[in-house]
This record gives sequence, C-alpha cells and structure tokens, in this order.
Amino acid sequence: MPEPGETLSDREMEVLSLLPSGASNKSIAEELSISPYTVKTHLRNIFAKLEVSSRTEAITVAMQQGMLAVPGDATLETSNGAGVSAPANEAAPAPVDTSPSPDAGPAPRRSPWVYLVPALLGLLALIAGVYWFAQWQAGRTALPEPLFAEEPIGETRWSVSRPLPESRVSQAIASIGLDIYQIGGETAEGVVPDVWVYDTASRLWHEAADKPTAVADATAAELFGEIYVPGGRLPDGQLTDVVEAYSPSQDAWRRIAPLPQPLSNGLAVAEGGFLYVIGGQGEDGVLDTVYVYDPGADSWRPVSSLPEPRTLTAGASLTGQIYVVGGTDGDKAQATCYTYNPALTVGAPVLI
Repeated sequence: MPEPGETLSDREMEVLSLLPSGASNKSIAEELSISPYTVKTHLRNIFAKLEVSSRTEAITVAMQQGMLAVPGDATLETSNGAGVSAPANEAAPAPVDTSPSPDAGPAPRRSPWVYLVPALLGLLALIAGVYWFAQWQAGRTALPEPLFAEEPIGETRWSVSRPLPESRVSQAIASIGLDIYQIGGETAEGVVPDVWVYDTASRLWHEAADKPTAVADATAAELFGEIYVPGGRLPDGQLTDVVEAYSPSQDAWRRIAPLPQPLSNGLAVAEGGFLYVIGGQGEDGVLDTVYVYDPGADSWRPVSSLPEPRTLTAGASLTGQIYVVGGTDGDKAQATCYTYNPALTVGAPVLI
C-alpha cells in the first residue's frame, strides 16, 4: 500500500503530468494505452503519496515540489514582490532610468547583508531543487509492479489470483475494507507469527507487523476497526489463553484481557459491539463454552453454553443472530446448525 511521502513511479508521473490539462480518466487511459480502472488505481496511489484528496490539490503540491512545471512565461515584479504574468498582447513597461542625478551626491553605503541574504536564499533554493530532482529521478528508476492477471478456471466463475508468498495451513483470516488479513498459521518450518495483507484492488500481498504471540489453529474477527485473535496453538503444541488485537491504521498489536481458559479452533464472531468465542478445543477436550468480550470493560464472561461441545465449526453473524454450523464433537463430524440470539439476553444470552 502506498505510504505518504513515497516517491511516485514512472507511470504515476505520466498520469500526474496529464492532470493539468483537465483530461478525464478515459482520456488519460487512451493516451497511456491503459484501462480507466488502472488510471483510478494510479490516481489513488498519487493522492496517498502526496497526502491530498483531489486532482487540484495533487497539481498544486506537485508544482510546489517541482514535479510539474509552473504554467506561464515571464513575470513582472509588483511593488510587494509578488510575481504577475505579463499578458501576451501587452508590451512590457518602459524601463525606468534609475541612474543618480548629478546633484544627488554619493550613493549611500549599503549593508553587506543586502547582498548576502539573497545569495543564501538562492543557495538554499538550489540545494532544495537538487534534492527533489534526485528523489524524483530515484523514483523514475523503480518500475511499478504490473497488475496481476487473474486466470479463469475453465468455464467456471472461479479464477486463480495471486498466491501467498509461502504455503501455510491453520491460519486465521479476517477482512477490513478491501484488504484480507492472513495471520499466523503453520508452515514447513512450524508455527509462525507473520501477517500478510492482500490488497484486492492491486492484487498484491504485503507484510504487516508480526503477531507478538505466534499461533496456529486460531480464529479472528473484526471489531471496531481492529482484528481480534483469541487463543490458538503455540509452537510447542500447548494451547494459549492469549488474546491480541491488531490495528491496521497503526500497523501495531496490543494484548487485551486473556480468555477464561486456553483453547484453540474456537469460533470468533463479532456482534452488537461484543466479541463472542464459541466452543473450541480445550486442554481437557472439546468445549461447549461461549465467552463474550466487552471491549469497554476489557473483560470476558461466560454466557449460555452450546447445546453440545463443538470445535472446528464455521459461523457468522447475520441480522443480529450468530450462526454456528457443523464442526465436530471430538469423535465425528456433525451436521448441526445452531442460532444464537444475543437480543434475548436477560442477564445472559441464550442459545436457541
């Protein structure tokens, strides 16, 4: 994902250079032989790197930073020092004779600072110009990575998108906005803490901050713009009660109150401003527990248990209810589908 202050790529510079003309996305796409969707992606990246929110702001900042030439030719100096463009159809004003009158006497001696200050300012402007030019040239040498071409699978509606940087299983998955977050899991080297983010717009994977506690067999859910990962299996095979939350806006993790007991393969679902962890594998077997987390109090409490122990279930929140589908009771797979209605809570929610 583009970062503020990051150097624009060659293609982004080409798109930027066409903005002052007022060209539409379609016109820019035809000029550069790319699609209008690609133009929108480049504009989004340009806005993010220049820290602006419109074309006009992008043009202004680009001119200030020397990325675009300032339109106009010669300027006239006004009495207050502001430059004013001379109209093309008007003659320049006649030069004024500033030579001293023969009777005016010797010219007053000027302070050396009158000459030194402009010279220093000019030197600083030159250094700044060289710096920005060097940064721009450095950005021009870095070619942008082409958009990954998803490959359709036969006559189906499936396509193969960009693969993970490394094969893995038992990872936690969550999504926020247009990004999919892949957290931890197990690779050929064991349980890992790394976090990879898939940008569905650019079809690129990039690495985020590692989860402080490496886990596999964990689950994840989004709550108030953060991703919560409760429990899981540690690299030594032990279960954990650690719960950590990730903030995409800060690319940072924080630890919250631990689960009431260690568990893995539970179902995490956010509903009504609370986080629910349902069932899972405990140290003594498959669990029927349901725990709810209150982010305001940073605390967990048990509520009505599952009708039967379940682990490896799937589920989601829909229209105010939580659905718990399938899973295993530890002996065999199950076909059950339970619904959980937090709105019926009188002291504690009830499973129906």
